[in-house]
Amino acid sequence: MPRAVELLALSGPPWAERRRPRPKVGKLGQNPELRYFIRDHLAMRWSPEPSCHALRACFPDLPEMHVTHETIYQAL
Repeated sequence: MPRAVELLALSGPPWAERRRPRPKVGKLGQNPELRYFIRDHLAMRWSPEPSCHALRACFPDLPEMHVTHETIYQAL
């Protein structure tokens, strides 16, 4: 039976951390109205997908208020 090999994570070169584009503020972090809308819908136990559809229905002419459910999941 082969021996288990322990894998070690490498930190990478020292300059990699400085060049990393993240963490950047996401769409929900930049727009308080959008954040509060999503927060309120999640508090009402809406899932992210219906919340996205509600955003598009409430703000049809404001693309900055449109996000995908994946954006909400990443913000959680």
